[in-house]
Formats: sequence, structure tokens, C-alpha cells
Amino acid sequence: MHRTLKYYYANHQENILKHREYYQKNKEKCIAVNMIRHWKVRTSIVRRRWQYREALFHILGHTCYTCGEFDKRCLQFDHINGNGHKDKRRFYDCTDMFRYYGQHPEEAKEILQVLCSNCNWKKRYEKEEKFG
Repeated sequence: MHRTLKYYYANHQENILKHREYYQKNKEKCIAVNMIRHWKVRTSIVRRRWQYREALFHILGHTCYTCGEFDKRCLQFDHINGNGHKDKRRFYDCTDMFRYYGQHPEEAKEILQVLCSNCNWKKRYEKEEKFG
């Protein structure tokens, strides 16, 4: 066993008490540091999601397949055969889905299409696709 792990297991309770004591003395500083850390992590996750989404747009196109809408704020990725619920189980979140299909463009072209939100909801209603 590594020396650091031995120390950790031997002094676990003592370290917890030291941490609690430090936190109580420096509560405001700890909260501020955690908020900054959370903000940095959150912004990097959002930035990465938009990069993967943009890469997927380059593969599938930048316009709605049905009506030709090109405003990216309205565009969504739709499963052509309506099997999105299977991908929901397959991937942890949409970032993972965007990354996977960005790395597998041929599969993305077979499974996904770009629709605006109106056309996507019309398709879901008309084909009675699963919701959620």
C-alpha cells in the first residue's frame, strides 16, 4: 500500500476533525472558493457542450431538414426513426451524445437529422413518438 494511503487510513478521523475545525474558522473563504470552483467547472462544461454541438452541426448541416430554418437557437437534433429514448439510456447526457456522434459521423448521418423545434414537435406528435 502506498505511504500516503497508509497515513490517510491511520489518521482518517483526526483529519476529518481538522477539516471541520478549519472550515468553521474559515467558512466564508471556503464557501467563496467552492463557488468559484463550481463556476469554473460549470462554464467549462457548457463551453465543451457547445463545441461538440457545433461539430455535429458541421456533420449534419446548419438548417432544418423540413422548413429550412437556420437560426441555431431554434435547431435541435432529432432521431430520424424516433429512437431517442434508447439514446437517453445509452448516454449519460446530451454532451456525451454530441461527443459520440461527432466522433462517429457516418452513424450520426444515419441516425440523426437537424430540425427546428416546431418541426421536431410536429413530427413527434404526428408519428406518436415517445416523450421523455
